[in-house]
Amino acid sequence: MNHFKGSVRGTGFRSLAFLSLLLAGCAGQKTFWGDPSSGLILRYRTPENALRYDVSAKMRQNMTFGEQPFQVDSDSRSVVSMKPADGSPVSLQITVDSTAMKTASPMGDMSPDLSGLTGKPFGMTLSERGKETLAPEAASIQVDLGQMGGKRGVQADFTDFFENLPADPVRVGESWNSIDTVTVEQGGMNIVMVIESRSTLTGLEKVRGLECARIAVESKGKMSGSGEQMGASLAMTGDIQSKGNWAFAYKKGLMTESSAETTTESTIEISGPEDMTMPMKMSVTSLKILKD
Repeated sequence: MNHFKGSVRGTGFRSLAFLSLLLAGCAGQKTFWGDPSSGLILRYRTPENALRYDVSAKMRQNMTFGEQPFQVDSDSRSVVSMKPADGSPVSLQITVDSTAMKTASPMGDMSPDLSGLTGKPFGMTLSERGKETLAPEAASIQVDLGQMGGKRGVQADFTDFFENLPADPVRVGESWNSIDTVTVEQGGMNIVMVIESRSTLTGLEKVRGLECARIAVESKGKMSGSGEQMGASLAMTGDIQSKGNWAFAYKKGLMTESSAETTTESTIEISGPEDMTMPMKMSVTSLKILKD
């Protein structure tokens, strides 16, 4: 016989049981991303709705071809959509909605047609700590810029789109290390970059209404590549240095913004009818912003 049925005591017992379950649920939700005092658990999670990022970059290249120095400046901007898809840990369907680039060089100002990169969805699997794996169809989304830089595709922009997160909980002032190996095909060359980064949780703040962890990153690395352009064989080696700053909405599992200043110093060995060495220095300022 149920002595609590219909009684004040029984109603109170059920209310207490419900309250305990509710509090347990709230406590469980809190520990899902940790606590600033004991350490935040930073993990990417599947977004509730589609995301849109505004991505821009300014690049300056200084090269010496033969004995003639020259400079190339370029500005690019893209709007990218990311829709949640079935899969784990985080599966996304990505589409470049719009993209444009302007280039100024001794050959004149140019704005190449990049429309072949837009409106073509491809898949990405993102690990909880920020490792990207692109679906095979991404390799086929590219345009040929000819003498302006050979083939350009989406792989180069999304192979390392998201920032890295730590394996363990972190508190403000604590740091973690990561190593990335990134391979891209660009300008007729297959380029491999090995990058070591040290990230530091510098503070907590609100960004676009979301509670975020502010993270500073310093990186250094090596790059090497080989390929062919206009009938000449190319081999490249170089060094990479970068400083960045980004914000992570730890309760939502989203990157809300990321900025970086990157410098590379490299040498390209050209083998052909006339062998030569071309030193090159490149600086890039990049910005990614989660749109409202």
